[in-house]
Amino acid sequence: MHKIILKLGLIIFLILIAFIFYLSEFGIKTKKFNELIIEKIKETDSRLSVELDNVFLKLNLAKREIKVNTSNSKIYLKKNFIELSNINLNLDLFSMLKDKKIINDIEFEIKENSLKNVIKFINSYKFNLSQFLIFNRINKGTIKAKAFIKFNEIKDKYPEYKFIGQIKDAHF
Repeated sequence: MHKIILKLGLIIFLILIAFIFYLSEFGIKTKKFNELIIEKIKETDSRLSVELDNVFLKLNLAKREIKVNTSNSKIYLKKNFIELSNINLNLDLFSMLKDKKIINDIEFEIKENSLKNVIKFINSYKFNLSQFLIFNRINKGTIKAKAFIKFNEIKDKYPEYKFIGQIKDAHF
């Protein structure tokens, strides 16, 4: 009887380890976090909307986070859009267990988009005449970028932003 309980405990432990490994490497497909992503994007600006593809949950035990990942998305502002290759939200694991959704940071990567499309998007977001005149001089080119938004634990503070990008074949 003692051996059966020991074997059963070992099997349950191995299944649990395999499940944690699967969650860490591959993740689980879900639609539960679509609204959270849409809500956070609307929170930055109510005019923005997003088209999401599959959303996956991945476990990161080292950072005690759950990564919510989606790929091949589009962010819209009026008729203008930018194609995104990845959106990653890193949620605090312990807050998830308490049924709160505290986002540590957001990372999104913009696919290689036409400079004209990005300029139209930026101008529709916030029109600036001098910016419009400068951007109007660009004939062609592409842009690829990554953005990192880190939220502070103190609610009074604004989030930290970091942008990294690359422009190719720009002609003025």
